[in-house]
Amino acid sequence: MLGLVWLGGVAHAAPKATKADCSKPAVRKARAEADKAVRAKEYPKAIALLEPVVRGCETEMSPTEHAWLAGDLAVAYDRNGQYSSANS
Repeated sequence: MLGLVWLGGVAHAAPKATKADCSKPAVRKARAEADKAVRAKEYPKAIALLEPVVRGCETEMSPTEHAWLAGDLAVAYDRNGQYSSANS
């Protein structure tokens, strides 16, 4: 699906959404880096690391693993003062 944006009467292709790497090593790495970011109080960085994995890999991981990642993301949002992703 090609997204188009009209600017000044000219159609421009919307930026491509990149698919998250859902491999176990990539998910493990993202989670470890997000954990370090939370401990360093770099909450936006943790959110940026976890959000694509939580949103893009749900069907490629077990429900339990997805729930752990979603919980980690919720903690990062909460500590960043955002009580839902809609506040970003």
